[in-house]
Amino acid sequence: MVYEFRYEITTTAMLGLLFVYLALQKDMTKLNKGFRRLVGMTIVVSAFDMLTAFLFMHATEVHVAWLQIANFLYYLSTYFLVCAFKRYVNAYIEGQKSARLERVERILNISITALFVIMLIFNIFFGFIYYFDPAKGYQHGPAYLLVFAPILFMIIYPIVMLFVYRKNFSAWQTIALLAFVVLLFTGMGIQIFFFENVLLTMVASAVSIFILYFTIESPNHYHMVKMTRELQKTTEELNALKRSLEQEVAEKTRELQDKSDKLDRMTIEIAESLAKTIDAKDHYTIGHSTRVAAYSRLIAKAAGKSEDYQDLIFKGGLLHDIGKIGIPDNILNKPGKLDPEEMEAMRSHSAKGEEIMKSVDSVPEFALIAGGHHERYDGLGYPRKLKGEQIPEMARIVSIADSFDAMTSDRSYRKALPFDVVRAELIKGKGTQFDPEFVDVFLTLFDNAYDKGASYYKVIENLLKQK
Repeated sequence: MVYEFRYEITTTAMLGLLFVYLALQKDMTKLNKGFRRLVGMTIVVSAFDMLTAFLFMHATEVHVAWLQIANFLYYLSTYFLVCAFKRYVNAYIEGQKSARLERVERILNISITALFVIMLIFNIFFGFIYYFDPAKGYQHGPAYLLVFAPILFMIIYPIVMLFVYRKNFSAWQTIALLAFVVLLFTGMGIQIFFFENVLLTMVASAVSIFILYFTIESPNHYHMVKMTRELQKTTEELNALKRSLEQEVAEKTRELQDKSDKLDRMTIEIAESLAKTIDAKDHYTIGHSTRVAAYSRLIAKAAGKSEDYQDLIFKGGLLHDIGKIGIPDNILNKPGKLDPEEMEAMRSHSAKGEEIMKSVDSVPEFALIAGGHHERYDGLGYPRKLKGEQIPEMARIVSIADSFDAMTSDRSYRKALPFDVVRAELIKGKGTQFDPEFVDVFLTLFDNAYDKGASYYKVIENLLKQK
């Protein structure tokens, strides 16, 4: 039989030029390299196809071994051509398949390839796929169709992947990739059934290669694909990083909040312990610092101050008399009136308290409260004789709370004063001893708690219960 080579020679030459052009490109993506591999394998298959046809034309002049080798290489290269197509499609979905699927696919590739090669080798000796009759004519063996099973698997698998991961492919890419498969088998069918002596199988493959090139492999296409993929991957990584950071920040925030709450509780417990230590020096003032702290918080809250402010003034109220640590017990517990020298010593507790609390430089308000709660609004207080708003605001609030508790508590030199007297003293001290604004706030709280028929301690209890 005489074969017509010119169509296949022409298309193979064109593919050769395309392959050389692709080989000269420096900046190539994995997809570009996959396409170049596909072009190269198509050229190889075309070459063996023409070699096989040439040897058939001169079968009487060559040894049958050459025919066996040529056919062996033709079938083997055809198998690797569809493998190249499979790898080309896989390059589109790189990194998106599960590790388990990737592992199974690798095992199948190795197993099927090994099986195909073994099958071709065994065919040389047993001829169950194809063989050559005594006249060196090519004949199909009883298991001829078996040779197409591995090839069909390698061509069907990427088609399945094409549809499973269709979001990765545009309409043109899908059409072009399917066209490669359709034209490959169409060319094979036309040659077998209509033009047996015309080499058309690889002509059709070459046409499909150029369709792929002009629809997918156009200049800068893969740079765009690569940039899009990288952008998508970067976006996913950033989103994952964002979620991770948000989770980590939330966890760290919870940890810090827990630590802050624990530290806050510990600070209050320490302040309360110090307050009890101070108050214990004078059995008449037991619980005084705690009540002053509670009254101060009530006034701050009723005046519209923030929760942080309220917490701060409560702690400062607990420590307002810390300077009494440096006052001798005989002065603190003296049953009668203090002489001028003793009074001077007693008054020094404000300055001493301020000096002590200055060491807590992270909370300067503590020192201001300790040093300013005996200042008077009219400037006649101590230790600095500050006047009006020169006195720190928290100290002005604690001053009212301190005086109220002093008047409503038993002392070594007197019993607790009646509530009407206490109220009158607070009103009398407006603008002289006390800040008038905060006196009005406290009087409103006091009036809400006061019940004429209630016991002394019940009124105090009602006052402290107010929210």
